[in-house]
Amino acid sequence: MTSILLVGARRDPEPRAGSVVKHDNFASDFRTFRHRNRPRHNSVALGTVHGDPPGPAGTIEAHHGGCLGVGADECLRDEEVVIRVVGIHVAEHGGDDVLVKGVGCHALIPVHALADCQSGGGYHGSGDVREGWPVTQRVPMLGETRKADSVILGFHASHEQIHPRQLLDAVIKAEEVGFQAAMCSDHFAPWSSRQGESGFAWSWLGAALQATNLKIGVVNAPGQRYHPAVIAQAAATLEAMYPGRFWAALGSGENMNEHITGDVWPRKSLRNERLRESVEVMHRLLAGEEVSHSGLVTVDRAQLWTLPDTPPPLLGAATSPETAAFVAPWVDGLATVLQDPDSLRQVIDAYRGAGGSGPVVLQVHLSYASTDDEAQAIAHDQWRTNVFAPPLSWDIDTPQGFDEAARFVQPADLSANVLISADAAWHAAKIAELFELGFDEIYLHHVGKEQDTFLDVFGDRVVGQFR
Repeated sequence: MTSILLVGARRDPEPRAGSVVKHDNFASDFRTFRHRNRPRHNSVALGTVHGDPPGPAGTIEAHHGGCLGVGADECLRDEEVVIRVVGIHVAEHGGDDVLVKGVGCHALIPVHALADCQSGGGYHGSGDVREGWPVTQRVPMLGETRKADSVILGFHASHEQIHPRQLLDAVIKAEEVGFQAAMCSDHFAPWSSRQGESGFAWSWLGAALQATNLKIGVVNAPGQRYHPAVIAQAAATLEAMYPGRFWAALGSGENMNEHITGDVWPRKSLRNERLRESVEVMHRLLAGEEVSHSGLVTVDRAQLWTLPDTPPPLLGAATSPETAAFVAPWVDGLATVLQDPDSLRQVIDAYRGAGGSGPVVLQVHLSYASTDDEAQAIAHDQWRTNVFAPPLSWDIDTPQGFDEAARFVQPADLSANVLISADAAWHAAKIAELFELGFDEIYLHHVGKEQDTFLDVFGDRVVGQFR
């Protein structure tokens, strides 16, 4: 007995639309079908729907005396396949054929193979699914409301966890397996002693931009550890060397990184104002002005002599609706991190409602492994210091302080901050749901220190769904 999960891009209470066709032990994720006008004859035979209407409890059942698959090397023989239907999307494509479009894998699969297959009989090639399959409603899918070519799925490089040489290898591999972009953190210290790294992001950025063709961004906090004129110069140089491929998301920072100067850690309102002044200075410098400024940051007759043809985008980093609205008038986009869907909608709405333009970018922490238990153990080991809401996360000043605060964090506590599963299709569905909230770019951060398995599996089963 083999189970295949059809996962919709939306998890409505009674989902009707959207499917990822995936087999747990299947060598192919139906990539052979992707972008074809129509699939091969006799390639998929699944069975008839049980459940009225088909919902989370419905199944499709079929017995196969032949092959379920794409070719001789990619098939399952003499096996009963039971599929739990989470959602179905019916789409017209190619003449009179009625097809199911798997929004997760972008495969085109004959509906007749689902509606008319008999035990061991395979694909019959006739009939309209709506005559025998109670699909009563269509929910807009990623492929309809957010075109796959209008979104970017990227890789997040975590300097706090991984040696910069290994992280460079990881971003090279991320491009090879199909990720379209990358971003990285910019830390002076890790979040915990178990993470144990903190390479200098700006050295790595030059190497990564040279080693790949990816667009790459960084999350940075100008104003204390970094003077904004220095960051403007660094950003201008990278953009001049790699036109159109660099961006920075600018935030008010964390005490863990900023206390090294010995300056007082200001209250949040002052940090926000310091950020606004810093971004204004950077915009003026990138426009070619000579800048002098006295305020929460001081600048004396600074001018950038090497400028790119077009300034790089300077996004605002925000995790709350209040900060998102605050940065909206003077940034070129918004970057935020994974929260519950309602909170993310509020952040996006606050940014757009305050006049914010440009891309809205999301960083997603996830943990993937061969089993759910292993994925949860990885998340608990590496990311339990990152479950705390502000102001605690802003104000703790050492990795040891975070380790102490996280002593009583349990593995189950990670689920609100990290997507944890051994099922790549489940991750793909979650990512599709996040795109549907209105994000233009999503960057995936596997919170484990070892990245190869994550990159291999997601390159094979997830990334291509969003290209």
